[in-house]
Amino acid sequence: MRFSAVIAMLWLFLLPGVAAAEQPWPALVKIGLAGTWGHACNAPPSPANWIITFSATANGGAQASSNRGEDTRLTIVDSAQVLTPTTIRLHLRYADPAWGESNGFTFDVINEIVARHSRTLQSTRGDGAVLIKEGLFVANGQPSPSLEKCAN
Repeated sequence: MRFSAVIAMLWLFLLPGVAAAEQPWPALVKIGLAGTWGHACNAPPSPANWIITFSATANGGAQASSNRGEDTRLTIVDSAQVLTPTTIRLHLRYADPAWGESNGFTFDVINEIVARHSRTLQSTRGDGAVLIKEGLFVANGQPSPSLEKCAN
């Protein structure tokens, strides 16, 4: 009886670690974030209509390619963890010279995906600066934009 209680307790401690160790690409697929997203999928990419495509890399990794019309910028998904059936935590890293002085910056982001729409609920830059909190930009109180899933 004691042995089974110990095993049960061990599983309770191990399961969160297993979830945290999930590979980025399978986590993105599981939550529905894999593929292409945009403000207006039928319009061409532009500085006002970023088209973002999440794709797989080697060994279960993931990346995001952000097409702004004038250039495309690469972001690496260093880690991903599905938090609930509609939310995912991502650790992102800008990995493209097109990001300029921001290249190399990291971000911890929580996104919500509901009914083929994605919105950032929280975003904290690697230096601790909170950019989005409770779905609102800290700088101006405006809601974070909602992106729609594009037909791939």
